[in-house]
Amino acid sequence: MTHLIISLINIVKEKKHTLVFEKKQVNVLTPSPVH
Repeated sequence: MTHLIISLINIVKEKKHTLVFEKKQVNVLTPSPVH
């Protein structure tokens, strides 16, 4: 059971990481004013 929870947490972490990466990629592709 704990193994399942740990793998779930890892999946969520990976998804968050890819989301952040995609956001960075979009920021690089679309020039926007830096605050």
